[in-house]
Amino acid sequence: MTALSELDERIRGVRSEILRARDTLHRVEGELDGLQRGHDIVTEDKAGSRYDISGALEIIEVQIAQARKSKRDAQQTLRRLEGELQGLKKIRDIIGGEVVREEPHEADSRTREISSEWRQILSFILSRLPNSVSIGDVMDFVSSKGFDISRNAVRSQLHIYVNRHFLKRISDGHYKATDAIRRVC
Repeated sequence: MTALSELDERIRGVRSEILRARDTLHRVEGELDGLQRGHDIVTEDKAGSRYDISGALEIIEVQIAQARKSKRDAQQTLRRLEGELQGLKKIRDIIGGEVVREEPHEADSRTREISSEWRQILSFILSRLPNSVSIGDVMDFVSSKGFDISRNAVRSQLHIYVNRHFLKRISDGHYKATDAIRRVC
């Protein structure tokens, strides 16, 4: 096997690892969201409850801490893999030939158009540059426009647009438009 074919094989392997790392990160983010929502519900109900739920709250808080650690670990793994991929691509370019074309992601292979509502939402996010927007900001915009889009649907769609590089996730629940968004708005 030549050096080029070995590099191509490793590039494909790292891309597969990146997809798995993204799936893991998405799963952990969902679990963390669920734990935090559950914690909020239990905390709100604590005052009116006739049961002592302090032990349950401690367990939930430990699970939240573990989920946050898992999320940090998944983010670190993803960054490491993306860095490795960039390095491999540079080496591939240096020694000659074209870089192996990226295999399309499931979400990217869809041919569906962006809906009118989402074009307006993305334009709203773009208009807020250089500032980021929170999910709450997006929900306020959705509400002001009378769109029938749930908070969970907004979170999910924002995540998809991060993967499509239209948005950059700044922190939990905060997003910023990228230059790529301009071609769809």
